[in-house]
Amino acid sequence: MRPLVIYTDTSLADADMAKTAYGIARFAPERVHSIWDTKHAGSRVDEIVPAVTCGAPVVADLDDAPEEYDLVIGFAPIGGGLTDEQYQDLASAARPGVRILNGLHQELDLPGVVNLRHLHTGERPIAQGRPLSSYRILTVGTSHAVGKMTATCQLYDGLARRRDRVRWLATGQTGLVIAGQGRVLDSIPVDFVPGHIEQMLLEVDDPETVVIVEGQGSVFHPSYSGLTTSLFHTVAPQAFVLCARVGQEKHLGFDWPVPSVPQALEAYEHLGAAFGVDSRCIAVSLDSTRVGDDEYLAEKERLASITGLPVADPVREGADALLTEEVLALLPKLS
Repeated sequence: MRPLVIYTDTSLADADMAKTAYGIARFAPERVHSIWDTKHAGSRVDEIVPAVTCGAPVVADLDDAPEEYDLVIGFAPIGGGLTDEQYQDLASAARPGVRILNGLHQELDLPGVVNLRHLHTGERPIAQGRPLSSYRILTVGTSHAVGKMTATCQLYDGLARRRDRVRWLATGQTGLVIAGQGRVLDSIPVDFVPGHIEQMLLEVDDPETVVIVEGQGSVFHPSYSGLTTSLFHTVAPQAFVLCARVGQEKHLGFDWPVPSVPQALEAYEHLGAAFGVDSRCIAVSLDSTRVGDDEYLAEKERLASITGLPVADPVREGADALLTEEVLALLPKLS
């Protein structure tokens, strides 16, 4: 794979804005050559982004970039579009040998651009409800941007250390860059989203394989509930992991309340029942980036007591804090 230079403009220290950069630095650190961010130039990635092993430099320009590399837009501006200055930055980087990976809603017409959201939009598969034999785990959320991709990657890494037949399916832009394959589901016309999900599941279906599917949005979100519903219905997961942010009361950027973890668990269990899916929550993954150790530990213990489930922030503690012996016992045994 080609080395990656990640463009974050000036937003690297903003975990919400630069979540694509954070995901790549956390789960593909060996591929990161540098991060292009004029505000934080002179630092290393691991000095700014928490819980990463990536020591790549943060640079103010591309003077030391490789001859050939992929330039990833590593931030997500509100509305999904670039400013004129940001567009000019990318235009100045376009040259032979540079491939610009764009996951924004805004389609870019620049040399070497790969618009990730448009890779599969011309395909029109219709889901058939075909039976699946794999053991499927879906990550779901109380809201959007609460760590579903992070939990997916952490769970995959944790399970892959224990067994061979584990796969994870990327369903968004950041996951697609990390995994090198997948679908950006929220760019696909809604009638064909289940067909794309079914296609991906059938490609890895096997009775001895555990498939972890990256969730999107939340059934509670006023804008992003439809994709979550399609995922739950089509994946028909035997198990789900609920992702939540400690202390969050409203959806980011919306004056709309976020449910409590117990409320969300009940709702997702009812959703599964409505679809005829025998699904259970096996763990609660917390995003605790906005609170200190004491508040995190208190909330972790409170939720574990209420739910009776493993509860942890896998970035702080690693995936093993969620993959308890009780959880692992649920997975299919290899013959």
